[in-house]
Amino acid sequence: MLEEVNSYYRKVPKRVEQFAMRSLIKQVEPFVRSGDFKHLSDLFLDKLNVTGRYMAASRPDFRKNRERLQHQPGIVISNHPGYIDPLLLLSQIERRDILIMLHNNIYKSAKDQLGGVANKYFISNLRESLPQAQEHIADGGLFIFFPTGLQGPIFKNGFREIVDTIASDTMVYSFHLDKDDVDKTEKEKLSLGAGLAYTFLPTQIPSMRQMGEKFIIDVDERVSSADEWKRVIADNGDAKRRNVSAALQMHYEKQFAA
Repeated sequence: MLEEVNSYYRKVPKRVEQFAMRSLIKQVEPFVRSGDFKHLSDLFLDKLNVTGRYMAASRPDFRKNRERLQHQPGIVISNHPGYIDPLLLLSQIERRDILIMLHNNIYKSAKDQLGGVANKYFISNLRESLPQAQEHIADGGLFIFFPTGLQGPIFKNGFREIVDTIASDTMVYSFHLDKDDVDKTEKEKLSLGAGLAYTFLPTQIPSMRQMGEKFIIDVDERVSSADEWKRVIADNGDAKRRNVSAALQMHYEKQFAA
């Protein structure tokens, strides 16, 4: 079905796609300026025909943990198997006092389009922006960070550096996305990109993704404190930096082991 839809959308004139992207940028800006990433993510996910299946929802501590996510200062971390991952996380975060770590190229594009407001919600180099992230958390905000980078196999050193410098009782909220589900969702690259571009078109034409079967991605979550991660670092204090990062990665994976 999707291949048939892809063939249809390949015939869309280039100028229509360009108009769609200009419309997208124009419509995204108010959401970003107000920090309303939840509703922006909801719109994208709807057009991409993607939904998360949040596995922790049936656990007795789910509501309590989600209350912490919405109100306590801390860090949100996740694996990063694909491009759609941030939308699945941000759609679950209702607060607006967030700071998001972006890939450098995406950060530059955000600055080009949004100007100074990008600095309020985004950073790109954790080592250079570590004081900003620390201050944001100390002021009660939430820092969203993908420690492995896109599809990376191991935690980057930046995660160790920020955990080392925040209070031990600071919340660390971990998400984990099923890689196979993400791979299936992102297999049709054309339909994924076009789905984003068509999100805000002033027309009733559905995105190609909405014309196919809904994609479901399993998302699990755990909540801990920075102290737990500091102990992992301390237990590997004599190891090389890469080995400490590998130990942090293993600790993350153990949280979601079957």
